[in-house]
Amino acid sequence: MPWPTALVYASGVAELICAAGLWRRDRWAGIAAAVLLVIIWPANLQCAITAQQGENLTTTVLDRIRLPLQIPLIWFALQSGRGARSGHHASVRASASPSVCRFRSLLQR
Repeated sequence: MPWPTALVYASGVAELICAAGLWRRDRWAGIAAAVLLVIIWPANLQCAITAQQGENLTTTVLDRIRLPLQIPLIWFALQSGRGARSGHHASVRASASPSVCRFRSLLQR
């Protein structure tokens, strides 16, 4: 891989951007996080293969756990976008009392 250090930093920045979007419940963030996890899958596979030949047991175990852990993380990332932003506000409106809804409609005028 060309520029391995730069790629690690770039993926770290992308992870932080996705995390901020997920925190804000933006719809794009779940899809972006899932795509990022799929993109870095080969790198994690290579780490697991390389760690198998290493002498450090902790690194070997962590690298082997990280690979299958990505499967539920991808699923959770995709699920997080379902009720995000536009759907989130609709569900808040549906669960609010009628007086709260009237108050909000007055504020939006």
